[in-house]
Amino acid sequence: GFAIDYVVHFAVAFDEAYREQGIEGRKDKVRYAFTTMSGSIIAGASSTLIATVLLFPTVIVIFRRFGGFLCTAVSVAIVFASVFLPASLAKFGPNGANGKLSKKLEKRMTATGSIYLKKCHQPRSTKA
Repeated sequence: GFAIDYVVHFAVAFDEAYREQGIEGRKDKVRYAFTTMSGSIIAGASSTLIATVLLFPTVIVIFRRFGGFLCTAVSVAIVFASVFLPASLAKFGPNGANGKLSKKLEKRMTATGSIYLKKCHQPRSTKA
């Protein structure tokens, strides 16, 4: 859970670049994701790192080890989310609307409950 948060924030912003702003190119979508999400990603990582650093001087060994584990996990995740993921998306990510689910696949996923939110927000039929 700690390691995936920053990657998901960046990936969602990359996807929203086309859907909400109409940005077509990969590099422009990466730039948009950086400008919109970098603040929240840095804030989340720094608050978690500060909390883990406070665990290091404790006397109880399990707290120190847990702090070390969290600090390592967050550090690796922030490096991956800010270096490797943007580079990969800029080189290999989808352009424009490429990468969207087809209507047939989206309909099948909705029918099986895989897309839970979309299924929940469908209007209910009312019987009089």
